Amino acid sequence: MKKPPYNDMQRRCGISWSRHSCTVAGRATHHTSPAGLSLIELLIASVLVAAAGALLVSGLVTANRGADRRITQILSTQLLASQLALLDDQIGPKTPTHGTLSSPLGECTWTLEWTQTSLTPLVQATLSLEQKDHQTSHVVTYRTFVQP
Repeated sequence: MKKPPYNDMQRRCGISWSRHSCTVAGRATHHTSPAGLSLIELLIASVLVAAAGALLVSGLVTANRGADRRITQILSTQLLASQLALLDDQIGPKTPTHGTLSSPLGECTWTLEWTQTSLTPLVQATLSLEQKDHQTSHVVTYRTFVQP
């Protein structure tokens, strides 16, 4: 690119310029590299990276919460299944109705309640599992009730 001609005023003030820099009174006032980024481009790029990072972090936090909930549900289901397997096929007045379990979830308490049904020998047995944080899980089954 051809340099524009100097006029008298530019020469007296000491202003000169080239394609990549401008000099006023012997000091460079602006310098850019043709391959470099301007400040505004860097600012926009940093804002975009920060926004993408914020979205990624919030997505990971949400996924982690959901995974924790699913782990708790799976462990509760396994504990209820194991207690249900230990429950006798015949329920009577001497059947234990409560107890504690030690599990990966911490101390849990279980309770067994039964109610009469319209089917004469059967009762509806509800096995409940309560965790430390007061989350409760239930399983319902039907068992034969034995009179003493």
